[in-house]
Amino acid sequence: MDLNTITNEAHSIKGSAANLKLDEISKLALIIEQASKNNLKCDYNLVLGKMEEKVKQIN
Repeated sequence: MDLNTITNEAHSIKGSAANLKLDEISKLALIIEQASKNNLKCDYNLVLGKMEEKVKQIN
């Protein structure tokens, strides 16, 4: 997956999470969005893992 796709997907997740008042998930998506948009180092797997934990807490 290229960085542009990652940026777009993270942006969508950020917005959707914000609309649902899932602020922690939105903030994690913002980290991914900014890192991919600016080609910054990011442990994407770590951030995605944290996101997954937050999603599991919803159910």
